[in-house]
Formats: sequence, structure tokens, C-alpha cells
Amino acid sequence: MDEATNQIPEPIDDAQPAPKPPFAWGKFLGYFGAVTVAGLLVGVGAALYIGYRPLERHTQQVVGERITRIEFTWPSINAAPVKRASASANPAFTAVADDTPAKDAPRKRNTRPAKPAAQPAAPEPAKPEATTWLSPQFQEELTAAAFAALGNEPDPLSREPLDFVADAMERSGWFVGRPVVERRPGGVLAVLGSWRIPAVVVRQGGSDHLLSWDAHPMPVQYALGQSRLPVLVGVSAPRPMRDAKPDYTSQWSGEEVTAGIELFKAIAPQPWFSQVAAVDVATFRENRRLVIITVGPSGTLEGGGRIVWGGRPSKPLPGELPTRRKIERLTELNRKFGRIDGGIDTSTQMLEIFWERPLILNISASAGAVRVEETTP
Repeated sequence: MDEATNQIPEPIDDAQPAPKPPFAWGKFLGYFGAVTVAGLLVGVGAALYIGYRPLERHTQQVVGERITRIEFTWPSINAAPVKRASASANPAFTAVADDTPAKDAPRKRNTRPAKPAAQPAAPEPAKPEATTWLSPQFQEELTAAAFAALGNEPDPLSREPLDFVADAMERSGWFVGRPVVERRPGGVLAVLGSWRIPAVVVRQGGSDHLLSWDAHPMPVQYALGQSRLPVLVGVSAPRPMRDAKPDYTSQWSGEEVTAGIELFKAIAPQPWFSQVAAVDVATFRENRRLVIITVGPSGTLEGGGRIVWGGRPSKPLPGELPTRRKIERLTELNRKFGRIDGGIDTSTQMLEIFWERPLILNISASAGAVRVEETTP
């Protein structure tokens, strides 16, 4: 036998190293990204923690640490209430009183020696022109109410104190809806909103209650006849209340209220409007007709003439003249008689103008029955 064939083969060495697997780039990038994001978050947190106080101090310097002044954009004098007399007659709605003497007022005799012609008197300084119809009294009351709503130490970085002021101003009765309240540099708080315009007063409960053109009550009451504003009489619904307090956010209920205001609005632009003292809505619920009361001898509605206008201007009753024709009729009566009531005997007569021809009704108690007379125009 061959010697090479009898040799025993050498065993395979299993201890030799196996080939290395490829590098796991996916895992590496995942770990690296997580560590990077964590580092960024830590850095941002540290930056916020370190820089918050300087940022807060800078913000407080810009907006002011403490509100020291509240500014209102007061209503313009161009939107003043419609009055039967000059605005100066009612100090509640005029910012600067007019102290010009009346034309018929007696002049005081000048007892001082006359100055030589060579030394003319220096001209008097011009009076400041009123820019708002809202008196200083009401301006101060609104400002005080705003400060009270703001609180003693409001957070300069919180919106909540501004909301308190806005809510208080909405409830005040002077604004249409909720005004906007914003901070301004220098510790100033600005209140911006749409102002309600006084229109008439509702005579009820021994007082005259101020009412806006949108039939919302306003926070002013007058003694009878002291407002110099047209009067709405015969209103049955009470003034809106909430929690035993006047509610200035709700309209005065009752269609007769909106109908009366609508009539005032329709005739206010007429040159004879100063003769109108009141609108009586007492019978509106029964016959849907409004009655105009003219100014009486005392300058009030007492003893004034009664003119049955008819249905509300936007909804004349069937068979009535349109609103335009009624206004033309009052204008013609004023031209011919100097009064829109035609100079009737106010103690015994009443004028109806909603028919094709105006009628004078005899309402005297001694007449026994109402007597109707046609008149012209």
C-alpha cells in the first residue's frame, strides 16, 4: 500500500475568525439623530430659562408695568343728540357751555371810562371749540369705572384685565356692543368703540329716562322736562332690569317704543321739529296709531296740541297717506298757520292728518260727542 494513501488527513481548524458583517449605518444615524435632538431641546430650554427674565423686563418696558392713563376716543360733536333747544341748554351732553347772552337780554351799562381811540381794547381770546357732546362729568365717571374694572395690580402681560374693562364698558350703556381695549406704550390703555347717541327720553315713574336711537336705555335720568330732548309718553313696558339693576345691554321692550323712535327719526330733519314736544304711544297697542304732541305755552308738552299721525312711518295703516305726504301736510300747516298743529284750540280739539283731508276732532267734554270738521290743506 502506498504510504501517502495511509496518511490520516489533518482536521479542519474551527477556531478561525468568521468574516465581519457590514457597518450598521441605519442604527448609527438613528442614535446620532436622537442625541442631536435631545441636545437641541436642552439648549433651547436653557436659552428660554436664561433669557425669559430679560425678555419679560423688556416687554414690561414696552407695554408699561403699570397702567397710569385710560384714553377714550370721545364721541364727536358732529354726532350730537337732536334737541329742541341749543346744546348749551343741557349741560349733560355738552362739553363746553355757550355763555353768549341772549339777543333780548338787557345789556349792562358800562360805567368804566371809555378808552382813547389810540388804545383799542385787546381782542378777547377765542373760546375753545367743543369736540364732543359728552360732558366732563360723564367722561370722569366712565374713566373711573374703567379703572375700577382694571383692578389695583393688573398683570401687564395678561389679557384678562383688558377683558374686564371691555365688559364693564359694554355694561355701562354708552357703547354699542363691546368696545376694543388695547395697551399702548407709556402705561396707556385705549378704549375704542362705537358710541350710542341719545335720542329721546321715556317719561315713566316720575322721571325722564334717556334712550338711544336703537331703543337701548342709557345711564342718565332727568327730572321731568329737564333733558331738552323729545319725550316718549305712554310707554307701558318698564325699563329693562337685570339682578335688580338697570340693564343697558337690552332694548326697551314693546313695539310702541321702536315705533315712537321711528317717528322721531322721520321728522327730526324738518325745520319745524322744534315744535314737537313728545310722541304719545299710549293707544298704539289698541289702534296702531301714534300721536304727536306740540310744545305748549309753558315750553313743555303740557297744554300742547295733539296731532294724530297714524301708523308707524315704515308701516302706514291701510287707507292712510304715505309718510312723505304726512310730512308735506305738516309743512304746509306750518307755512299757513305758523304751527304744525294749525293753531287749533288745544284744550278742546285734536287734529288728524293721516286722511286725504286733515280733520279737526272736537274733544271737549261739553260737546257730548266728538265733532269732526274738515280743514285745509
